[in-house]
Amino acid sequence: MLPILILRVSIPTQKLIIAGHSVGSAIAMKYAIENKDCVSRLILLGTKEVAPHNFIWYLPSFALEWIRPLFSNSFRKLSFHSSTSEKLIDEEAERNKNNTMFMMQSIILNLKWPSRQEISSITVPTLVIAGETDGITTPEQGKEVHKLIKDSKYKIIDQTSHCMMLEKENEVGKVIEDFVNC
Repeated sequence: MLPILILRVSIPTQKLIIAGHSVGSAIAMKYAIENKDCVSRLILLGTKEVAPHNFIWYLPSFALEWIRPLFSNSFRKLSFHSSTSEKLIDEEAERNKNNTMFMMQSIILNLKWPSRQEISSITVPTLVIAGETDGITTPEQGKEVHKLIKDSKYKIIDQTSHCMMLEKENEVGKVIEDFVNC
């Protein structure tokens, strides 16, 4: 799963539609803040207004690999709605099994999350999408980002969690399509 997606619309001179999920939403927000003239729409999925902080990320990366099974079990519980099929959850785990804890540690510790003031300076049309039971970036945290961005839209996708775009890909796609085409 890519944390950020930059879509170049058909003509290179047109503005970009920027979408970011989870920590990728911070990258997307920073891009929109620093490149106001190049962005036509901003889509934030499973976002929050502050960087994730936990002492665990300061452990040596080899130690993080040792406790990876704990992370994996916790991630499964926090990232998928209880109605999500085990098959889909297992497929996602298989796709991500080679992602190292060092990679996640590097992202968490080095990502420059935008400040509340920076987030409130976003002026492009913005859509904030939250999963109903997201335990990684709660709907309340997404709502806070929505409140900071003037005239943004906010949508909770029922029966989804942090991996909403996998759990209900057609519904999420429709919400994004409607936003992009409005």
